[in-house]
Amino acid sequence: MKKDIVNNYISLIYQLVTVFVNNEELVSIKEIDSNEYDHNIIVLVSKDDMARLIGYKGINANSIRNILNAYAYKNNEKINIEFDSF
Repeated sequence: MKKDIVNNYISLIYQLVTVFVNNEELVSIKEIDSNEYDHNIIVLVSKDDMARLIGYKGINANSIRNILNAYAYKNNEKINIEFDSF
């Protein structure tokens, strides 16, 4: 069950992130150091796409976080999303 929920989070993040990036094939999303109710997810994109993903004053990144937090709240969970480039 937990694995299905995490996969749902990852697929939703992927759908939201690919709207902002040019290189969809370079998007990587991984779950790190999570437990049953707290999920830590890192989103990796290319350096060229990082500014587009974060947006002006972080508005795009915060919007993605808000959407995922609302979805996680529905499942009585917490989610932390970090954005990074390679």
